[in-house]
Amino acid sequence: MNELQFSLPSHNPFSEAEFWGRHKELVAICRYLLSEAPRSCAIIGEDTFGKTTLLQYLSNAQEMLVVEHPELNSLLMQLKKKFVFVYLNCAGYGDEVADDMKDLASARFWWDLYDAAWEKLHGGKSPRLTKPKLHADQEYIDTAL
Repeated sequence: MNELQFSLPSHNPFSEAEFWGRHKELVAICRYLLSEAPRSCAIIGEDTFGKTTLLQYLSNAQEMLVVEHPELNSLLMQLKKKFVFVYLNCAGYGDEVADDMKDLASARFWWDLYDAAWEKLHGGKSPRLTKPKLHADQEYIDTAL
């Protein structure tokens, strides 16, 4: 997996006016994702270093083309045609790492991803699916979700 590390602090909420100096990283991410054998790309950095801002910029690519970077513009448009971008804050999933809670963290992640993808594609809240009873803690997991 490719890792990009940032050293320039940024500020949330995302502001297009404050987004500058990351065109090299954007081109690298676009190339990873658009390659013939798509590769994953981890974006790693301290709090407030612009990871979310960078991803929000990628997800709003059509609205934010950069005049002085035609290669980046082309890559951003290709991304927009090939992918659906959803925002999922994963900050709390690592809190449930005890052996007996790993299933809960995994279930929460997939349900949150489902909700975010549904909202992006269809608007509004996602319909609830029937969840299979997998183990004795299923009632606890259903309540937590």
